[in-house]
Amino acid sequence: MGRLYRSIRRRDLRHQHPQAPWNVIPSNHKWFRNLAVSQIMADSMEALGMAFPKPSVDLAEIRPQYYEAVGKNHEDNR
Repeated sequence: MGRLYRSIRRRDLRHQHPQAPWNVIPSNHKWFRNLAVSQIMADSMEALGMAFPKPSVDLAEIRPQYYEAVGKNHEDNR
Protein backbone atom coordinates (compact mmCIF):
# COMPACT_ATOMS: atom_id res chain seq x y z
CA MET A 1 0.00 0.00 0.00
CA GLY A 2 1.17 3.49 -0.77
CA ARG A 3 1.84 6.22 1.75
CA LEU A 4 -1.12 8.26 0.55
CA TYR A 5 -3.52 5.36 1.05
CA ARG A 6 -2.19 4.69 4.58
CA SER A 7 -2.46 8.37 5.45
CA ILE A 8 -6.06 8.54 4.22
CA ARG A 9 -6.93 5.34 6.05
CA ARG A 10 -5.52 6.70 9.35
CA ARG A 11 -7.58 9.86 8.92
CA ASP A 12 -10.68 7.81 8.15
CA LEU A 13 -10.29 5.72 11.27
CA ARG A 14 -9.97 8.85 13.45
CA HIS A 15 -13.04 10.59 11.99
CA GLN A 16 -15.34 7.69 11.15
CA HIS A 17 -18.74 7.45 12.82
CA PRO A 18 -21.42 4.76 12.37
CA GLN A 19 -23.83 7.40 11.05
CA ALA A 20 -21.32 8.72 8.50
CA PRO A 21 -18.80 6.06 7.47
CA TRP A 22 -15.85 6.90 5.23
CA ASN A 23 -14.90 4.65 2.35
CA VAL A 24 -11.74 4.81 0.29
CA ILE A 25 -12.63 3.94 -3.29
CA PRO A 26 -9.75 3.20 -5.67
CA SER A 27 -10.41 4.91 -8.99
CA ASN A 28 -7.73 3.30 -11.14
CA HIS A 29 -10.50 1.51 -13.02
CA LYS A 30 -13.81 3.27 -13.51
CA TRP A 31 -15.79 0.02 -13.68
CA PHE A 32 -14.48 -1.04 -10.25
CA ARG A 33 -15.10 2.42 -8.77
CA ASN A 34 -18.69 2.35 -10.07
CA LEU A 35 -19.21 -1.17 -8.75
CA ALA A 36 -17.83 -0.32 -5.30
CA VAL A 37 -19.86 2.87 -4.94
CA SER A 38 -23.03 1.16 -6.18
CA GLN A 39 -22.59 -1.71 -3.73
CA ILE A 40 -21.99 0.64 -0.79
CA MET A 41 -25.07 2.68 -1.70
CA ALA A 42 -27.26 -0.40 -2.18
CA ASP A 43 -26.14 -1.89 1.15
CA SER A 44 -26.72 1.41 2.95
CA MET A 45 -30.19 1.86 1.50
CA GLU A 46 -31.12 -1.76 2.23
CA ALA A 47 -30.06 -1.31 5.85
CA LEU A 48 -32.58 1.53 6.19
CA GLY A 49 -35.39 -1.02 5.79
CA MET A 50 -37.48 1.33 3.70
CA ALA A 51 -40.66 0.23 1.94
CA PHE A 52 -43.30 1.80 -0.27
CA PRO A 53 -46.34 2.94 1.70
CA LYS A 54 -49.57 1.05 1.21
CA PRO A 55 -51.99 2.87 -1.12
CA SER A 56 -54.62 4.91 0.67
CA VAL A 57 -57.13 4.28 -2.13
CA ASP A 58 -58.47 1.18 -3.85
CA LEU A 59 -56.40 0.95 -7.04
CA ALA A 60 -58.83 -1.52 -8.63
CA GLU A 61 -61.56 1.10 -8.30
CA ILE A 62 -59.51 4.01 -9.62
CA ARG A 63 -57.80 2.21 -12.53
CA PRO A 64 -60.88 2.17 -14.85
CA GLN A 65 -61.55 5.84 -14.08
CA TYR A 66 -57.97 6.71 -14.95
CA TYR A 67 -58.02 4.86 -18.27
CA GLU A 68 -61.36 6.41 -19.16
CA ALA A 69 -60.01 9.91 -18.46
CA VAL A 70 -56.79 9.27 -20.38
CA GLY A 71 -58.68 7.82 -23.33
CA LYS A 72 -60.93 10.87 -23.57
CA ASN A 73 -58.06 13.33 -23.27
CA HIS A 74 -55.98 11.39 -25.75
CA GLU A 75 -58.79 11.41 -28.34
CA ASP A 76 -59.49 15.12 -27.78
CA ASN A 77 -55.88 16.02 -28.58
CA ARG A 78 -55.97 14.41 -32.06
